[in-house]
Amino acid sequence: MTVDAGGWPSDEDALTRRFAELAGAASPPIALGIGDDCAVLRPDSGEDLLWSIDSQEEEVDFRREWMTLEEIGARAAAAALSDLAGSGARPLAILLSLGSAAADPAEELLALFRGAARIARSCGAAVVGGDVTRRARGVGVTVAVLGSAPRGAVLLRRGARPGDGIWVTGSLGLAAAGLSLLRDRGRSAAEIADAPAVERFVRPAPRIAEALWLRERGAAHAMLDLSDGLARDLSRLCAASGVGAVLEAESVLEAAAAAGESGLQNALHGGEDLELLLSAGSQSIAAFVKSFTELFGVGLTRIGEIRSAPGLYLRRAGREAPLIPAGWDHVRAERAAAPARAGSGPADMALNPKGATCE
Repeated sequence: MTVDAGGWPSDEDALTRRFAELAGAASPPIALGIGDDCAVLRPDSGEDLLWSIDSQEEEVDFRREWMTLEEIGARAAAAALSDLAGSGARPLAILLSLGSAAADPAEELLALFRGAARIARSCGAAVVGGDVTRRARGVGVTVAVLGSAPRGAVLLRRGARPGDGIWVTGSLGLAAAGLSLLRDRGRSAAEIADAPAVERFVRPAPRIAEALWLRERGAAHAMLDLSDGLARDLSRLCAASGVGAVLEAESVLEAAAAAGESGLQNALHGGEDLELLLSAGSQSIAAFVKSFTELFGVGLTRIGEIRSAPGLYLRRAGREAPLIPAGWDHVRAERAAAPARAGSGPADMALNPKGATCE
């Protein structure tokens, strides 16, 4: 690739052409992909279109010494695509905004693109365009995603009903454990200590297929992805639905990646697991649990119940206490509150559930 003295392709179109090569040829519903002012999509009639966007910033969401550039691009795309999973939508396309402060940014931008494009393809989405920019420092990735679902079938945060069971897919708290290890030990030592935890933080995977399966069977009344911590995301589902909830500590531990108090606190307040949180009538979903687990190789665990009275509670040994969400607050840039049981969480878990608060 020919570059000028500043490190950019001598013709900016050269970089765009390389992006287009990496993205591959457009196919329906994409009518026109990379190379023009806008991409063109022709969705099927009778479909609702869904949009979302997510950003990842160096020294806020990750550290360069923890991840390769391709992993950074893939991680950003996974986080954005997970919003489509949380709504039961089929991914169609993504747009990328990539920035680098490197003296020669072209190769960094290409690496970010390759990672994002790989995850998009694995989820059935095409990269259809975007933007590149020179930054004052570090790298950054913003991913806009477009998906579709049959009209009226989108799963929203609102819709939970009193008496619904609260269910989660997979295991909770693994990404938080991976973050703690990376921050304390660095990549190599962290992988020796707990490779699955590091893998979950560095290479999270959105539950697209699982979400589509659940939506197609009409099992869920409300759903969202777990990116900001179980307690915080459940509080959002309850607020949107006008209900309250109680979580069973023992059941949460069944879905937790680790045992004990630290495992419980990571499950409740850690983020970035990209699992699915849903409410469903117990009868409607119970018949699906075995087939779900056999098909996807991950658990589907009932961890609590929706109530008509407002408030979020945690029940331990028959006793209930208010559960205060302690996930990351993106505006305040800090943990919003102490864990439900003062002093019981990891001592230094200042965690951006989209990544890491780098202190």
